[in-house]
Amino acid sequence: MAWMEQHGQKEYFYRIWRLMAESYYFSHKPQTALRQAKLMLEYAQEHGDDQGRASAYQQMGFNYLEVDNDEAIKTYQHSIKLFRQMSGDHYGDLNRSYGCLCEALENKKDYANELKYCAEWKKLLDEWGRNAVGKQMNRVYIEQHLQTASALIGLGRIDEAEQELAEVERLNQMTT
Repeated sequence: MAWMEQHGQKEYFYRIWRLMAESYYFSHKPQTALRQAKLMLEYAQEHGDDQGRASAYQQMGFNYLEVDNDEAIKTYQHSIKLFRQMSGDHYGDLNRSYGCLCEALENKKDYANELKYCAEWKKLLDEWGRNAVGKQMNRVYIEQHLQTASALIGLGRIDEAEQELAEVERLNQMTT
C-alpha cells in the first residue's frame, strides 16, 4: 500500500485497503474491519480525497449492514453521493453501494425508499449497460430486479413484483 500511495495509485490504494477491511470482517473481526474503514475515512479526509471517502463510507456501510441499518443507510448514501460527483467510471462501486443500500432499507422494512433507490439503481445500470455487454451485465440487472420485486412485495404491489420476477427469469435464461 505504501508503494501505491507514493506512486499516485490511489484507486488501487483504496481498493486494497477496502479488501483488507473486508478480510477482517470475513475473519470474524468486525470491530477491526470497522476500525480500518474509519481509518481510511480519516486518511481520505486529511488528504481531501473524495474517492477514498466514498470507498471508506462504502466499507463502513458493509460493516454496519449486520448491526445498524440506520448507519448502513447513511454511509451508503454518502458513498453514492461521492461516487456520483467524481469523474471517471465508478459504475461498479455505485452498483455495489446501491445494492447494499437497498438491502439495508429492506432490512428496515422501508420499502418506499427501497423502491426509490431501486429506480435510481436501474437508471445507473441502463447508463452502464450502454457501455458494457454480455452475461455479466445480465447478472447485475437480475440483482436489481430481485431487489425491486422485494420492495414491491413489501408494499403489497404483487402484480408489479411478478413483472419484475418475470424479467429476472428472462434474464436468467439469457445468462445460463
